[in-house]
Amino acid sequence: MGISLAAPPQIESQIGRDHIQVLLYSGSVRSLISFKHFKSVTSNGVETKFGQTDLSCVNASGQSLEIVEVKLNLKIHGLTWNCPFFMSKNLRGPPILGADFMCTLTWC
Repeated sequence: MGISLAAPPQIESQIGRDHIQVLLYSGSVRSLISFKHFKSVTSNGVETKFGQTDLSCVNASGQSLEIVEVKLNLKIHGLTWNCPFFMSKNLRGPPILGADFMCTLTWC
């Protein structure tokens, strides 16, 4: 008998007018969004706030990521949050809601 790892759950969300599947993943300290997804949701006129960050990030392969902090309105099942995301051109895959998002919901 071996150990099986389940994939993180995906949740239907809405950012701007875009409906996007996001990963709910407590293994990521921060919420992340790729430039591709960011560009898609902001092309619909979504208001975005940019912030400076002194943090450095690496992906699962150890590759350094250049990041910018952005705030986007995220809607899940009728509830809306103004969520900070780290955005990077080097990210692949769907947006990730990390432990920072879960803590805003008092899940930690």
